Amino acid sequence: MIVLSDVTKNFDKKRVFHDVCLIIKKGELVFLTGPSGAGKTTMLKLVYCFERPDSGKVFVDDVEVSTLKQKNIPQLRRDIGIVFQDFRLFSDKTVYDNVAVALQFNGMHPQKTRGYVNEILEKVGLLKTAKYFPQYLSGGEQQRIVIARAMVTKPKVILADEPTGNLDEANAESIMYLLNEISEKGTTVLIATHNKDIYQGSGHRVLHLENSIIERDYIG
Repeated sequence: MIVLSDVTKNFDKKRVFHDVCLIIKKGELVFLTGPSGAGKTTMLKLVYCFERPDSGKVFVDDVEVSTLKQKNIPQLRRDIGIVFQDFRLFSDKTVYDNVAVALQFNGMHPQKTRGYVNEILEKVGLLKTAKYFPQYLSGGEQQRIVIARAMVTKPKVILADEPTGNLDEANAESIMYLLNEISEKGTTVLIATHNKDIYQGSGHRVLHLENSIIERDYIG
């Protein structure tokens, strides 16, 4: 599902990756770990084509995204849901509208979105708060809005950048439960995190990034 082949990436004079090779299968849930600056977020950006490798190739679902023309990138991103640490919610839109915007961005008429949005809000436990504005909800609830927005388009891949970074232990467990459930239904989930509590003993694959390479590939 996600393949990196001999990927090298530099920023100015700093080498982030050197000849990195990686295969993540469909439906896998994989953690990216490593110290700050090791390249966790950069790897996610290479997958959704926000960054390009200096050399090597990146594939998502057999499509070489590292050489995609700019006009084709929106099509790629329709198959990728992104969960940001800082939420990036619209404060002037309700919970419902924050989720619906993902479908509308993909070209779905607003009248057709209701069933999709309500279904996903119920799944993440937010249907009763659909008319609320995000700033009046807890951090855990706001992160669930972000996950709902990522899920509503039924993507093949979900990329999560520190999805539990701003949450307490209970809310972090709730978010990880959701991401595990998504993976079990066949979506590939790639999580960048520094939080050892969510991957140690998880039974999922852990990639430790350091010194421009994947230093360890093991089961947490």
